[in-house]
Amino acid sequence: DVFHARQRPQEMPLAILRRRLNSQSQEMFYNLFTSAYCVGLRNWSFRDFEYMCQLQAKNGLNIGNNYQNTHGVQTFIESIAHIQRLDTAMGLQQSRFFSLAADGSTDHGVAEQESVYVRYLVAGEPVNKFLGLQEVEHSTSDGVLAAIDTVLLQHADISLETQKQKLVNVNLDGAAVNMGMYNGVGALEKQRHGPQVTVTHCINHNLELALLDLRKDEPYLAIFEKTIKVIIINYIITVNTIILIKHIN
Repeated sequence: DVFHARQRPQEMPLAILRRRLNSQSQEMFYNLFTSAYCVGLRNWSFRDFEYMCQLQAKNGLNIGNNYQNTHGVQTFIESIAHIQRLDTAMGLQQSRFFSLAADGSTDHGVAEQESVYVRYLVAGEPVNKFLGLQEVEHSTSDGVLAAIDTVLLQHADISLETQKQKLVNVNLDGAAVNMGMYNGVGALEKQRHGPQVTVTHCINHNLELALLDLRKDEPYLAIFEKTIKVIIINYIITVNTIILIKHIN
């Protein structure tokens, strides 16, 4: 199919569909896709998409009469995400080497997950991409490594063999499961792919640990942290109070 598409791209279904769409239909879908992208980017509720479409129509934009519901915006966002994943996968496949960063997180169901990011070059410029989120079955270095491998394979078609050829750096936090000298995730990556893989302690986590150690020796930092927390809490209470008063009025 790929070979025939390259030989006769004008005969592929997508090309035929594009020719059938008139300029007004293209404009309509452009506006709908842009609105759906905004909903996904801002992490808004899918229900807000309908109100956004009403606003777009009032502003005179062509958005048609269909797809203006939660099912429509879900379809648009899934399509956008699919194209973005393909773009990232293609970039990784074409790059000579890449590095990855991984960090653990916990969702609302208190399930441990591993978020995986990749960094590679596009036209000589470094690009950082979020690749995926994978649940960790076992909270061990092997479990974390398996989650990373799953994300790389499912979202970018990066196999273990491709990792061995292209992976040059792993960026992790300071947890023992990640930075253990013999059985940490970084050590296992070096054992699997060779000594050319460097392991970097995340500078943000490193700085956080340094500040926590410094706070033990310097009482002023504890007072400063407490003051900042009080300011933030008072700000949140004030904002929520103003919103509540406006809502009541």
